[in-house]
Amino acid sequence: MRKRPILLLTDAQRKAAVELGRIGGKTRAANLTAEERRRIAIKASKAAAKARTRKAKERKAAQSEKLSR
Repeated sequence: MRKRPILLLTDAQRKAAVELGRIGGKTRAANLTAEERRRIAIKASKAAAKARTRKAKERKAAQSEKLSR
């Protein structure tokens, strides 16, 4: 995974960026249809389930490695 460059922002710049993000998010939400919201929610749910499964497998592998020592 590529690392993003670190941006040094002033407090005023950071606050402005946060506010723009809020405005953009609200506008996007208002413009989405029910079907689009549903599709986004399903995609997020599948991603979360995949992450949980991966994390459980990692935990199980670490535990079995610990027991085999």
